[in-house]
Amino acid sequence: SFLPLQLATSIPLMKNNHAPFLGLNVGYGIALAKHYNGGLFSGVDFGYRYQLVRGGAIFVGANASFQKGEQ
Repeated sequence: SFLPLQLATSIPLMKNNHAPFLGLNVGYGIALAKHYNGGLFSGVDFGYRYQLVRGGAIFVGANASFQKGEQ
C-alpha cells in the first residue's frame, strides 16, 4: 500500500456557476510496506461543477490515474 502526496488543480472551462472543468494532479506514492517501492503518479479529471450556496460546490466527473510503483 502507498501513502499519496499530491498537488492538484482544477481549471473551469467556462465562467459560469455550473461549468465543465479539467483537473490535473501529480504526486509521489510513499510505500508503507517493505516489499514495495514508492513511485510517481499523475492523473487527469474531467467533469462538471455545480455551484452551491455559501461557497460550496459539487464535482461530478471521471478520473484516470497512472502510477509507477515497483514490487
